[in-house]
Amino acid sequence: MTDKPKRPRLLSSELDFEEITDPSNPGTAKSAPVPDWANDAEDQASSQRPQPALFKSAARYGSDERKSAKEKNSGRDNFTMYAAVIALLGFIVIFGTIVYTKQIKSDELTPSYLTLPQNVVTVDDQTIRMVVTIQVSNADGGWLASHKQALSDLFPIVMTTIDVNDLSTEEGMERAREKLRTELNTRLQTDKIQAVLVDELLTRTH
Repeated sequence: MTDKPKRPRLLSSELDFEEITDPSNPGTAKSAPVPDWANDAEDQASSQRPQPALFKSAARYGSDERKSAKEKNSGRDNFTMYAAVIALLGFIVIFGTIVYTKQIKSDELTPSYLTLPQNVVTVDDQTIRMVVTIQVSNADGGWLASHKQALSDLFPIVMTTIDVNDLSTEEGMERAREKLRTELNTRLQTDKIQAVLVDELLTRTH
């Protein structure tokens, strides 16, 4: 019997082969080793990337800044409102003072008057009936009121001192009024009477 020749058998454990991959099968592809310089670049980029804590701090800083700006704007608004209120109050005070001052001056310049009862006298065969008003300054209003009776008693006597012919003309009436004013001041020993105004006048010849 002829012995068949034995096939040489190679033990895989005894040989080192490089792993061969099939290009048509992606699953069998083995990733290429990453160079050391690529890992170093990635580590450097990661160290330079901002951390979440920094972003949080920046956001908090922005929030505080907006809050501070809002408080400043609110303070300006309040200051503007207070300034406007103070200006308005000042205007009201000044306006009231001006009006009050004008009113006081107006009252001081406004004369006081006293109308005497009607008086009838006879002068040179002519009967004169007259109603007059005595004028003094506002400051002398009290004096005028306190001398009302004295003026009423004195006026008929003063009427007899005027010229009856003056009562017929405008110029003569001016002289008669001035005569009445002067006589009243002289007899009362004063200069407070500013004018004697004739309200009614009637003359009749007998």
